[in-house]
Formats: sequence, structure tokens, C-alpha cells
Amino acid sequence: MTNENQVAWDEVNLPNEPVTEEDISGAESMSRAAPGKYLCVCVESNAMKRQGEGYGYISANLKWQILKAYEIRGEAIPAEDQDKYEGIIWDDVRMEHAEEKEGWRKRRILIAKRTGLIDSTSDEITKEMWAKGIIGKQAVLTTEDREYEDQKTGQKKVVKGVVTFSGYDYVPKEDQMSDSFDDI
Repeated sequence: MTNENQVAWDEVNLPNEPVTEEDISGAESMSRAAPGKYLCVCVESNAMKRQGEGYGYISANLKWQILKAYEIRGEAIPAEDQDKYEGIIWDDVRMEHAEEKEGWRKRRILIAKRTGLIDSTSDEITKEMWAKGIIGKQAVLTTEDREYEDQKTGQKKVVKGVVTFSGYDYVPKEDQMSDSFDDI
């Protein structure tokens, strides 16, 4: 059976696509981590304008490099299989807004605490903490596949590799790094 959209390669006229070393190394950034728990280090933070339920806000869009997979879909990952789970996890942390729900504030404080941005003696969270202080911080991130209904089409869709609402945990002592990431 022939598909009407199928054509022979010799009938296709495509220009060569230039790629750089950065393009190649960044290709993994669009892949999504399978549901699981990952040891990660934050390698990038960007301020992003977002639209909430009736108000606009700023979020810290965090790029986390996976260092180690602890478990995937509830199964522990043996040390010899660790290199199969390299990649990036993205997460948005909503910044303070007068109209935000209490849950968003609690999530932000939890993330700041579990990444070491604040501790029990802290009296404020600053923009600089989210802009630069988070870089090089480690956390164990828990991801899931999240199903939702598309508002326009009504179809069920799945977003893969979403950090759960309270999906940040402390790094076990044996996995804490002492290296500096000031050069990132």
C-alpha cells in the first residue's frame, strides 16, 4: 500500500542544513525526561513573562542538567545504565505576585529551601537568588507525564517530563558535588 504523501528521495530538492557543535550538543534539550527521580544541577535561569488566571507574572525558567537517574517509572537505575539518562529538565518557578495563590508561594519557598537558596535564618528571597544564585545548585527532581485537555480542541494531550508541583528534594550527601559552576 502506497501512501499518497510519500515521494522518492531523488524527487526531493532540499538544501544542506548547516549545524554547529552547539546545535548538536543542544539537541537533547528538547527531549523530555521519563517519569522518575533525577539528580540535577541548575545550569541556566531566565526571567520569562507568563500569563496566569487573569494576571501576568514573571517566572524563573530553570534549565536543569541531569547528572544521575535514581529511578525511572518506579524502577531503580543501576550504575552501569546511568549514561542512558543524560539530558535536560526544564521547570518554571512563579515569582511573587499580589494575586498569586498560596500554593504557588509555598512551591517557590520549598524550591528555594531545597536548593539551598534560603535556610531557616533567611528573611527574604531576592531576584538575584533566582537569576544567579540558583546556578550550580543541585536538587533531586521528580518528573511525571501530565495529561490535560486542550481548551481549543477538547482533545486529551500529554506533556512529558514535567516537574511535579513539590518535585524538588535535597541531594543525598553521597551525591553532593563540591565543584564550582561559576564558569557556566
